[in-house]
Amino acid sequence: MGDVNVNGDTEVAEGGSVEGNLNGESLEIAGNLLGDARANGAIAVRSSATVRGELRGAEISIESGARVSVRLETEFELDFGTAQKRR
Repeated sequence: MGDVNVNGDTEVAEGGSVEGNLNGESLEIAGNLLGDARANGAIAVRSSATVRGELRGAEISIESGARVSVRLETEFELDFGTAQKRR
């Protein structure tokens, strides 16, 4: 239990568990996380993961099969293409 702060890339491996907030440059979660995850870069939630909390990162991906109950916060742009492409 407790917060984990890392100045680099961080992984919660399959079978691993964190109960607290997780902060790193980029995060890969394949195990269990009960808490908030924040990254300057990407957050990847793998299919084996169980996550409850808030995910905040530059990019967030969640694989099919992952069990999540989260609030997502990220910045993104939608590319709808030109009007001609959409016709």
